Amino acid sequence: MPAIIDLSLLNISCVNVNSLRAHLHDVEIELSSNKTHILALTETWLTPDIESSCVSIPNYNLIRNDRDLRIDGRKRYIQGGGIACYLDKSLIYTILECSNNVSINDPEYLFLDVKASSHNILIIIIYRRPEGHLLSEFLDKFNSYVSIFKNIIITGDLNFDLLNNSFESNYLQNFITDYSLFSVPFGPTHYSGLACSQLDVMIVDSSAKIVAFSKSSSPFAAGHCLISIQYQFDNLSRPQQTVTYRDFANCDYLSLSNDLVAHLRLKLSNLSPSETGNRASYLDPSEPTNSLKVPYDCLTSTLNTHAPFVTKQIVHRSIPWLTSNLRASIRKRDKLFMRAKRSRNLLLLEQYRISRRELKNVEDCEK
Repeated sequence: MPAIIDLSLLNISCVNVNSLRAHLHDVEIELSSNKTHILALTETWLTPDIESSCVSIPNYNLIRNDRDLRIDGRKRYIQGGGIACYLDKSLIYTILECSNNVSINDPEYLFLDVKASSHNILIIIIYRRPEGHLLSEFLDKFNSYVSIFKNIIITGDLNFDLLNNSFESNYLQNFITDYSLFSVPFGPTHYSGLACSQLDVMIVDSSAKIVAFSKSSSPFAAGHCLISIQYQFDNLSRPQQTVTYRDFANCDYLSLSNDLVAHLRLKLSNLSPSETGNRASYLDPSEPTNSLKVPYDCLTSTLNTHAPFVTKQIVHRSIPWLTSNLRASIRKRDKLFMRAKRSRNLLLLEQYRISRRELKNVEDCEK
């Protein structure tokens, strides 16, 4: 098993490659020159009869979801489609979902759980052909994972032009808003003659995690630019903290009280002759230093026996902004999602989305 790399920053790219075999050399250059950790590809044009060894790249794992559609039942495959992902071999991954690709009009998708250091991230690659079906099946799958992962990236070529005000672009914008996601503002990502559009997207869970983003200065393949982001995980690793305190867990309070009284009597009875004449000063409030010394020494000595100091490391530090009311709201939101999922009730699902959006806004303000 490969070692888990200790990364808090991932370089992630995506491009409509328009035949991986035709652009394999360009892809290899991109991976090596930019130290890309994850490269998502749409329109690979790979089919099940093409071995992965034909498009393998050293130090990367290739995960594929080919379009397995034939022309009228014949042996020849329909050209186009197919999605894939090159993952740095130091990253551990699990395939969660992949589309069946039984219809040319259905969106093709691939869900990956990628582990980098102590962080898990949901990587979703999706391709929708022009004028293809909308994302109904994809949304059903996405709803199963959105509450599990706190790090999410959705990328691919959806053929929804975000630069144009249309039903399809509004459909995608509503999805982004409903799930409190963020679409990286690349601007035009596809050029056809003098026309331009934003068909290729990178949608993430939070804009705060985007350190930098860019697109290729010229189209990579078939008019599509390669888009890239640097994604930074929340810094959950804090400096180790230790705390020292008296351990009263196994303290016998009656024994402590008796020993303290005995110590005080012994101390006062053993005062030297010079001290005996000044015994009253030990109990005189006008002499605070003398008044406190004897009881303090006796109390310290007794506590050291019955409740000694211990030093321990704090494993989980408290989160001040996560109040009991906020925890209750989170539980209420999660229960709403489970009810909506079990009953497939669209009204409950809409209530869950509203609750999640409101709660996210509250969390952002509290932080």
